[in-house]
Amino acid sequence: MLALGILLSALPHVVSAREADGEGPRQGACGEKQMGFDTFVRKHRRSYKVGSKEYNDRKALFEQRSAEARAHNCRPGQHFWKAGATTLSDRTEEELAKTRGRKGSSAKTGQKENGAGPAAKARLATLETQSGVIVPPLPSSVSWEHLEAMNEIFDQGACGSCWASATAVMLRAHTDIYQQHQNLSVQQLVSCVPNPEECGGSGGCNGSTGELALDYVYYNGLRNDLEFPYEERDVVCPDHLGARHPDPAPQPNSSSFLAIRPAALDQATAFLSPASSFGMVGWSRLPANKLQPLYHALYREGPVAVSIVAGYAWNAYVSGIMNNCSQQDMVVNHLVVLIGYGTDDSIADGTKYWHIQNSWGDRWGEDGKIRMIRKDDAEEESFCGMDTDPLIGTGCKGGPSQVWVCGSCGILFDNVVAHFQGTSHSAQLMLQRRGQQELMRISTERA
Repeated sequence: MLALGILLSALPHVVSAREADGEGPRQGACGEKQMGFDTFVRKHRRSYKVGSKEYNDRKALFEQRSAEARAHNCRPGQHFWKAGATTLSDRTEEELAKTRGRKGSSAKTGQKENGAGPAAKARLATLETQSGVIVPPLPSSVSWEHLEAMNEIFDQGACGSCWASATAVMLRAHTDIYQQHQNLSVQQLVSCVPNPEECGGSGGCNGSTGELALDYVYYNGLRNDLEFPYEERDVVCPDHLGARHPDPAPQPNSSSFLAIRPAALDQATAFLSPASSFGMVGWSRLPANKLQPLYHALYREGPVAVSIVAGYAWNAYVSGIMNNCSQQDMVVNHLVVLIGYGTDDSIADGTKYWHIQNSWGDRWGEDGKIRMIRKDDAEEESFCGMDTDPLIGTGCKGGPSQVWVCGSCGILFDNVVAHFQGTSHSAQLMLQRRGQQELMRISTERA
C-alpha cells in the first residue's frame, strides 16, 4: 500500500468558502496546533502504559500519521478535504486492514441476487431502466441523514464486521422510514450468518458479504441489539438463531427481472419471512456497474449498502470531499451505507459528492460520515478499472482472478438494498415514488 503522502501528492485542490471561514481544510490548517499523543490517548480512552513498548510503538505510529496529515494540509495549492488525527491514527497496518474487513461477492456462479422471489424481483424491476422507457426525474440531491439510524454511528472496533454493520444499519434506517426504529443486532449477523464458500472471508470477524447477511435475515429474522449486543469478537451463535439454510447456495442471475409485474407483489408465498415483523419483505442486489439503479434505489427504497474502495487516505479523513479515487486502485475492500448525494457549491463552483455513513465511530470523519467525490453521470459509469485481487476486495473461494469495477472508488460494483413495506407517512411517500415510476414504465410499454 502506498504511503499517504504519495497517494495525496497528485490530488487537485480547490479551496471553499467554508474553508476560508475556518470550518474546513485550508492552507492555514497546516499552522493549526496539532494534537499531541497524550491528548490523543485521553480523548480515545487508550490504556497504554507510559514508557511501555506498546506506548512507544503506538506513539511512533501516531507521529508518523500526524506528519502525513500535516504534509497534506500544508502542501501548496487548494484542498478538497482535510486530513488530521482520527481514531485510527495509532493503528498498525494489520489493524487498519481489519477495519475494512469485507471482501465481497464474485463466486463462479455468482452470489444470491435477491430474497422473497417475485416480490423482490418486482421491486428491483422498478429500479432498472429499459431502452425507450421514460422515468420520473430524480432530485438534484437526496439525504437520509435525518433518520435515527444515521445519528447512531456504529463502531466495529477490531472485528472485521463492516459487512454485518452496514447491513444492520441499512435495515435500521429502513425501519425508521417504513415503521418505527428498531436497533437491530449486528452481533447476530457476525455470529450466525453462514459463509460456506468463503465469500468476503471465512465469516464473522474475518469477513463476509451483504448478500449473505440479507439472505440470513430474510429466512431467520434479526433480533434487537439488547437481546444480542455487539461484542467486537466472534461469539458462538445460539442454537435457536442458527441459519435455517446453513449451506446457502449461490444462484445464477434471474432471466429477466423486467418481465415481472407489480401484481406479483400480491401473490401469496408459502413462506412468511420472520423479518416481516419489522417490515422487510425482501432484498435485491443492484445491477453491477450501473448508476441509475443506485440512484433510484436510494431515492425510492432508502439507504443502500454499497461496496467501496476505502484507501489508505481514509484513515486520516477529517472533513471535506474525499477525492482520491483512482482507476489504478479498484480493489473493493469495505461495505458502508450510502445515505445520500448532493453538491457542495462552495467547492469548485459545485463539486458533486456521495454521502456515506461509515462504521468507524463518530470520532472519525464528519461525525462518522464521509463525503466522497461523485462524477458527472456519464463519467461516473465509465470510471472503471480492474480489481486485480478479488480475494482481498471482492472474491469468493474459487471465483475469478479479476473483476471489472466501475464508479468513484468502485461504488457501482456490488450493492444491495432491502425492500420494506409499512403504514407510516414516509412509507406511503415511498410507495408513491415507486408507483409513479412503475406507472410511467407500463404506460410507455403499452404505447
